[in-house]
Amino acid sequence: MKKFFSTTSISYIALFIAFLAILGGIAIPIGPISITLGSLGVYLVSSLLYTPYAVVTIGLYILMGALGLPVFSNFEGGIAKLLGPTGGYILGFLLCAFIESFLISKFKNKKWIFPISMLIGTLVIYLFGTLWFLVIANGKYDFWQILMICVIPFIPLDLVKIVIASLVGMRFRKYVDKELDIN
Repeated sequence: MKKFFSTTSISYIALFIAFLAILGGIAIPIGPISITLGSLGVYLVSSLLYTPYAVVTIGLYILMGALGLPVFSNFEGGIAKLLGPTGGYILGFLLCAFIESFLISKFKNKKWIFPISMLIGTLVIYLFGTLWFLVIANGKYDFWQILMICVIPFIPLDLVKIVIASLVGMRFRKYVDKELDIN
C-alpha cells in the first residue's frame, strides 16, 4: 500500500468531499427532518474507499459543515445544524462510513456484503438521528411519533439508495483500490 497521504489519496478524498457536499445539500423537506441524498453520498464513499479514507472523507465533510460551509441539507452549514434536529444523522454518517467500509474491506470480493453493510450503516444513522432528535424534542413526542418523524418516511428511499450504491460499489471498488494500491 502506498503512503496514506499520497497525491492520489488526497485527490480521491477531495473529490468525494465535493460529491458529498453536492448530494448532502439536496433536500426535500417533509417535517423537522428532510429527505436528503447525503446518505447516498455516504454509502457511495464508503463502498468505494478503504476504511481510513472513507472515515477521513466523512470526518472532513462534517468538519467543513460545522465550520459553516454550506454542505448539509438545503446547502446550509454551521454548528447550529449539528446541534439541530438532524445533527444525530450527520454524526451517524461517520460510524456508518466506518462500519460499511470496514465490512466491505474485510469481506473482499463478496458482493452480498455491499447491501448488508449499508443496511447496518443505515440502522446506525437512524439510531444516532433518532436518539439525538429525542434529546432535541425533550419529551414532546411519543415513541410512534418519533418513528414516524425519524425513521419510517426514510426507509423506501434509503432502500433505493442502497441498491444504487451497492451496484456502483460492486462495479468500481476494485478500480479505486487499485488506484490507491490497496491489496
